[in-house]
Amino acid sequence: MLADQRPFDRETPLASLAALLHDPPPPLDPALPAGLRAAVDKLLAKDPADRYPSADLLVSDLGGGGDGLSITPPAGSARPPAASRQRRWAAVVAGIVLAALAGVGLWLRFRPVPAPPGPSQDSRVTVLVLPISGGPDERGRYLAGLVTGELIATLNRSPGMRILHVPGESTERADALRDKLFREQPVRYIVAGRLVLDGETLRVSLQLSRHPDAVVLWSDTIRGGVSDIFDIPGRVAAEVGRTAGTYVAAERLAFPGREAFEHYTRGDILYETYDAARLEEAIAEFERCIAAAPDFLPAYEELARCLMQYHNLGLDDNPAHLDRARQVLEKGLSRRPDAPRLLSARAWLEMYTYDVVRARETLRPVLASGSAGGSDFKLMSFLCLMQGDVGGAEGWLQRAVDLDPLDVNAGMNR
Repeated sequence: MLADQRPFDRETPLASLAALLHDPPPPLDPALPAGLRAAVDKLLAKDPADRYPSADLLVSDLGGGGDGLSITPPAGSARPPAASRQRRWAAVVAGIVLAALAGVGLWLRFRPVPAPPGPSQDSRVTVLVLPISGGPDERGRYLAGLVTGELIATLNRSPGMRILHVPGESTERADALRDKLFREQPVRYIVAGRLVLDGETLRVSLQLSRHPDAVVLWSDTIRGGVSDIFDIPGRVAAEVGRTAGTYVAAERLAFPGREAFEHYTRGDILYETYDAARLEEAIAEFERCIAAAPDFLPAYEELARCLMQYHNLGLDDNPAHLDRARQVLEKGLSRRPDAPRLLSARAWLEMYTYDVVRARETLRPVLASGSAGGSDFKLMSFLCLMQGDVGGAEGWLQRAVDLDPLDVNAGMNR
């Protein structure tokens, strides 16, 4: 703030991180008080041992008197009393320190909340869901990915199952990850399938096989129109659960109509590119979807997440995007107040605005609903960490790793 710039900003996040670790901060304006410049240099020291060990010593330096904190007033202005100058500079630096502390939530003091008990890993049936193949057509691949994702989410609602999956369609990396899972995890069943799209007609062939003897226990081919896409995951999940001897709570998403579905799929494809230049297009598609199908709740979640991407990607610090995301989520929740995915998105939004207490309260019913996923566990770990509860944070990350051992993000954060 004193320099009118951030000390380690570079063109890319990686370059900024390298500068933070290795580069000295740019010098402050020599017209600033020497004592103040020395205090800022000490606050920005690379070695923690060279920084202030306590805020008391910082306050002592800022209020120490002498000419270190004296400043030359602009020509023609009255020079304020020394005590007033010291208080002013102390307030400036204290504001910087408080802002930094607010950024990591260290000012919060709450009781630790341990991860809720769940079924032990040994008592659950481990199911590996392979990506459903969608063929060479981009729309077919998207629909296959949609069925795969919804199938995984539906199976995860079963307390008696532990669902593993590998990213992407059949690639050398995916095959290597699958082999790694077979070696390291107690995989009991494997779900695999293929989706074929012919105009507006689709055919999805799926099977459940036992591992390691590859005996096919169940298979089926589901035919229908694109409008049946949201029926498929629930039907398959119910059959997988029946064959594996456990209950799965399957929920059907109402098909929003062809026009709304086209807007939703295009918006989702644009959003998944993580390309900043495509965000506005994705936002426009989700808005058109909501206009065509106001009761289709997934569009509200995706639109809100698009708006939050400005924050995630560091594109724009304008709070209007987060305010708009909040309005979208409230509109969706007015149609279904207990919608888990909308509540989860609202909790992320509340974390971005440092409303940690409310974010935890928003997330609690999601975690208790049985429909929580790895992103919900990771979010709760961040919230624990922002409240200084490192043990709770690690416990929730372990839940995310246990749910998906190949989640590199969860493992790295743990």
